[in-house]
Amino acid sequence: MRTRTIAVAWIALVAVFAIGLSFLNVPRLYRLVAHGGQTIGRVTQKICENHNGVDYEYVVQGKLYRDGDIMVVDCRDLHVGQHVSVFFDRMDPKNSSLGNPVAELENEAISILMVCLVFPPLIIFGVIRFFRKGGRTRKHE
Repeated sequence: MRTRTIAVAWIALVAVFAIGLSFLNVPRLYRLVAHGGQTIGRVTQKICENHNGVDYEYVVQGKLYRDGDIMVVDCRDLHVGQHVSVFFDRMDPKNSSLGNPVAELENEAISILMVCLVFPPLIIFGVIRFFRKGGRTRKHE
């Protein structure tokens, strides 16, 4: 019975983490992969201290779009005005990315998988340990 309870708790926690984390970036990246286009953009601002952030602009069907993204490379190696490859959603061109959306989607899936493998067991073992102690926490002296 106890093994069954732990298994159900693990499955429930995996589902919560997987569903919750999937809503963050997966839909946007999926749309970029499914309806992807590519164009050349231009760096308009570097925000290196914010996770290698870069603001950029690009043109799709004669309309100018502006967006921001984080770079895999060190943004100090870029300069304002430099051309960059921009991946965009043909159905919604304001949805864009500087990284290859296929690689980003794979990375997102791996990250979600790692969270689902690591955190549910930690939570379950923490709860089991808490209740084995009779629900008591350690008092600081």
